[in-house]
Amino acid sequence: MKSLDVKVWAVRKRDTKTPSYGVRWSVAGNVFSESFRTKALADHYRTKLMRAIRDGEEFDAGSGLPASMEVKKSAVSWYAFALRYLAMKWPHAAPNTRDGINESLTSVTVQLLDDRAGRPSDEAVRKALRNWAFVLPGLTIGKSRTTYGMFCTGYLRLLDRSPISLSPPQPVRSSTR
Repeated sequence: MKSLDVKVWAVRKRDTKTPSYGVRWSVAGNVFSESFRTKALADHYRTKLMRAIRDGEEFDAGSGLPASMEVKKSAVSWYAFALRYLAMKWPHAAPNTRDGINESLTSVTVQLLDDRAGRPSDEAVRKALRNWAFVLPGLTIGKSRTTYGMFCTGYLRLLDRSPISLSPPQPVRSSTR
C-alpha cells in the first residue's frame, strides 16, 4: 500500500557505547528508523527522504521507503552470473584452479536451490553442474558433451528458471557439509 502521509523527525544521537545517529520517520502511522555511524550519513539519508516528500513520491507502507529508494532486484539470475564468472576466469586459470572454481560454483549453486517438489536430488544436480554446466564448451569430462547434455538439459533448465537472483542477501543454509 502506498501513502503520502509521511512525517520525518530530526536526526538524533543515540546513547550507545559507540556513537551512532538515528533517523526516524513514519508512513501512514507506521514508524521506521535507520542507524548510522556518523551524523553526516544520517543527515544525508534524512535529506533523501525529505526530497522524496517534496517531489510528491508515494511511500510504501510496508518498507517505509519511496520508490526512488527501494532496493531494486537484479535482473541477472545466479546461474547466469556464475556462467559469466566462469567464462571470465576459465581461459587464464590453471587446471587445479579450474577444478576449484568448478567445485565452488557447484557447491554454492546446490545450496541456493530450494527444496521443492519434483526437484532432482542434490547428487544429480551436482553431477550436471560439475560435468556439464560449469565446464566451458568444447571440453569433455567422461561422456561426450552431446550425450551428457541431453541427460542434463532438464536440470539446467530448472536452474535457469530458478528464482535465485542477485539481490540483497537472504539467509541460506550453510554451504559446508
